[in-house]
Amino acid sequence: MTALELQERKNWALEVLQACDSEEAINSMEALARKLLRLEKKEPKRPNCFTVEEVKEMLRTIKREKEAGVYVSEREMQDFFQSLQ
Repeated sequence: MTALELQERKNWALEVLQACDSEEAINSMEALARKLLRLEKKEPKRPNCFTVEEVKEMLRTIKREKEAGVYVSEREMQDFFQSLQ
């Protein structure tokens, strides 16, 4: 979108806002504006962000699997990756 198109859309939004002549319409516009501002401020959650509880649960699972012998040694992983090259 060009700067001119963006400015035209802003002008249109202002015209709509100025055309609101009832308290109900103004209240609706205020609520929408607050919602939009909150959405813009929210930082998207990165895919590798975990809560402390999630990390603790992952560590418990890893510990149980290690004790049960469900793992791959470092040497096995190195051999696997070398076989792919």
